[in-house]
Amino acid sequence: MTTDYPNDATPDRKTAKPAVADAQTQRALARVRTALERRNGAEAIRFFKDAVAHGLIREDEALLVWLRQAMGDDAAEKLLAAYARLPCFYCHSGVIPCEECNGRGHDADNRPCAECLALGVDRCGFCGGSGWFTINHVPGAFRLRVMARRVAAAAKEAETLLAAAKVAVSPANLREARKAAAKTLLQGNRLLCVLENMRLAATQAELYQPDSGEIVAKIVAACAKLSPPLSARVHELLTMLAEVAALEAAAAKRSSSRRMAEARCEFYRHVVSSRNSATTLLAHPFLYREDSGTAPPAKPADTASESDTVSEAGDR
Repeated sequence: MTTDYPNDATPDRKTAKPAVADAQTQRALARVRTALERRNGAEAIRFFKDAVAHGLIREDEALLVWLRQAMGDDAAEKLLAAYARLPCFYCHSGVIPCEECNGRGHDADNRPCAECLALGVDRCGFCGGSGWFTINHVPGAFRLRVMARRVAAAAKEAETLLAAAKVAVSPANLREARKAAAKTLLQGNRLLCVLENMRLAATQAELYQPDSGEIVAKIVAACAKLSPPLSARVHELLTMLAEVAALEAAAAKRSSSRRMAEARCEFYRHVVSSRNSATTLLAHPFLYREDSGTAPPAKPADTASESDTVSEAGDR
């Protein structure tokens, strides 16, 4: 069976062979469909992978065409969506306790941990900090569409994050401001991890799927547009953390607390001024490649239309 994937997700009903499934395969597909109807994507994926492992479903380049015919377009789309949203099993939202400082945010001498930016958490090595199940474990016939869905979802999250009002820093709300800045910074960095992972995966997909050029170009272009404003916001939040640390140092009653706050302030200011985050959790070497034409900008840009563009690419 041939398919025109990835340029058209809908099989040609006139030329594609009818999907044939024996009774055992039909029962396996019914389990998948039932789990999807219950909105239990993780269970649906488990049933689907079990059927593949037992040889009931052939995992080849024609899989998506066959699946649309065997289960229907709606169920197939729900399965794609389930793969796109499947969380990483090894972390929480892309982060794990920092091994360098054991989650404390500082070393034995109370100096800020450069690896985790004194936040106590580092990127998950399994999912690359995205918080989503690694794309390498998604069936090959699904990958480009899952990539497009993930970039579209990241675009929507980025729109919300960039539009959110900034917390005003004052001596009266230092704890609240520090927590808000750290939380938003980690959210923004997770989205940058998503974009980095998808850009790299899409570029690699083009090597073994010659007909994937159009959707790969859309994914790469979306990542290039979304990453600069997110990176700019992350650096704004580092500046905010430096401001909070300076006020904490001024308000500290104990000399040890003052020294730690001063060290954090100096550290954050250095990262912001040097824009060198290569050894920290903010490093994204595959997102800002020399051949990508992408670099962190001075200010955020509008991302509202990018979500629609990538979504359209993934649904084609």
